[in-house]
Amino acid sequence: MRITKRQLKRIIKEEKRKLLKEQWGTQESLNQLGRFGQAWSSMGGAVQEQMIDLLNAYVENRVKDVVFGGMNRYAVDEAYQKLGNVLNILVQDEIKEAVDILTAIEEAQELFRQGDEEVEADRQAAVGPQGNRPR
Repeated sequence: MRITKRQLKRIIKEEKRKLLKEQWGTQESLNQLGRFGQAWSSMGGAVQEQMIDLLNAYVENRVKDVVFGGMNRYAVDEAYQKLGNVLNILVQDEIKEAVDILTAIEEAQELFRQGDEEVEADRQAAVGPQGNRPR
């Protein structure tokens, strides 16, 4: 059986599509990956560095150390604001890296919230039940 150039190109195109789908999911996933890249580059170098540090800490299971070691909470919030929507879509497509990134950001945000609650509880304890400082 003889294969024409046109048929060969079609076969290659179909196989390429199958491989990409296996690796990255649907065409929508590929579009979302592009959107992720755009959102990532819009964050700026300082926020990107903070996110890289956070992701490395997440992989090494030491997010708490990085968060309380001087991480900028506003960098985490900005990353979530810019990346959150696209990451949620990629998570639905079961892209493992998206799950890791989103989990790391959410874990950091939760640690910041817990820290705020502890500071507020300490403030309340220092002020006293009626808003007066103990003597």
